[in-house]
Amino acid sequence: MSATSDRCDAIVGIRLLNVDHREIEGLIDELHATVASGDKDRIIRILRKLSGFTRTHFALEEGMMSATEYPSLAAHRRCHQSLLLQLDSFISLYLKGRLTLSPGSLSFLLVWYAAHSHNDDAQYADWLVIRDACLSHKEPSMLPPGAGSMLA
Repeated sequence: MSATSDRCDAIVGIRLLNVDHREIEGLIDELHATVASGDKDRIIRILRKLSGFTRTHFALEEGMMSATEYPSLAAHRRCHQSLLLQLDSFISLYLKGRLTLSPGSLSFLLVWYAAHSHNDDAQYADWLVIRDACLSHKEPSMLPPGAGSMLA
């Protein structure tokens, strides 16, 4: 059983984000397996790949949110910045030898990943569904905040 299998559901209803979320899940699973093997060089490579991919993913999300005029973009961006700071700190502590990786210490990754995808990303997906339904009926009074300009 994978580390993320019963704790994370990468599906948020947006294909591009789902693909990325599965990649992040895979990296977290790979990290768990590698920590168990004790291969420090491989652990570092996976942590760096996770960091880089997460940054790319967050940029994709923010670009999509900007393009669709998502009203909670600023708050979502702050969440991304906070998560990246935490991830950077986690990696830095490991590289300096001040953090030993174990299933317990890796739970941090599972918690932030699951919370972000299940809550923040799911809210965006829900907002898009409502916005698209309203746009298809051309009913501006039903549009969620920030979506009115999409009718023009």
